[in-house]
Amino acid sequence: MGKRFAEAQAAFDRLEAYIAASAKAEDLPDPVKWAEQVLGFALDPWQQNIMRSQHHRLVVVAARQSGKSVITGAKDAYDAMRIPGLRVVVVSPSFRQSALLAAKIDDALAGSGQAVKRVRERMTLPNGSTVQVLHGDRASTLRGYTADLLLADELAFAKPELAPAILPMVGASKGRLIAISSPNGPGGIVYDMAHQDGVEFMQVPARAVGHFDSAVIAEIRGRLGAQLARQELDAEFVASASSVFDADALDRMFAPSELPEDATDVDAQETGLQERFRRQQNREQTLNYWQGM
Repeated sequence: MGKRFAEAQAAFDRLEAYIAASAKAEDLPDPVKWAEQVLGFALDPWQQNIMRSQHHRLVVVAARQSGKSVITGAKDAYDAMRIPGLRVVVVSPSFRQSALLAAKIDDALAGSGQAVKRVRERMTLPNGSTVQVLHGDRASTLRGYTADLLLADELAFAKPELAPAILPMVGASKGRLIAISSPNGPGGIVYDMAHQDGVEFMQVPARAVGHFDSAVIAEIRGRLGAQLARQELDAEFVASASSVFDADALDRMFAPSELPEDATDVDAQETGLQERFRRQQNREQTLNYWQGM
């Protein structure tokens, strides 16, 4: 009897904590005001737009060192506090990037006084919301998760296999997807999503970032060169500055890595075509799923 009473009491305590957390969530201030209080600085207009966005599909392409991870962490923390039981999944291309982003989310939650339970890369809030941080080094390990809010960090630099593995997370739940990344050429899943109907697309060049000085931007632009500056500073989808070919020219080329010494031109073409076909299949699979969501 004593054991059952203790279990019932523990369940009742959890319910009380859930109700209290839910009531507290309803008292949350405007997301921008909350973020500025927690982060300790005034948000740029583009950061304010991210904090207030409730769009079902949001793609943000921003300049390097613009503060993407900070505002991403704040956005995740706020939504997890605001909506009881929300399942948030955050995915980055590498373990290091995931760990850094987890720290940003953790800081935002701590700054708002949340008593968060942490088990490895999973955070559980008092209102039952969870934040699961995953890394995309091995896409095969990411299947099976379900998300009400999926945030893909630096998706433009992830392996091609990552997008088809994570998009189903919000398929069954009809959840929201936010992709925030630096640009990485005129191609890939982020480029494709940014040009899809029904997607809220935000482009954040360095000139829109408050902590960037115009003189510093001009100096960096001179060092990078025109082409690379358009990608790194202007957040544009451009062909790599390291190549003398544009994207269309590269598409027409078949560049197999290494072939046997006795390989023929036909062997070279088949190797290149096979590689291109595999990438195209992956891309079409991802786009078909994206458009059907």
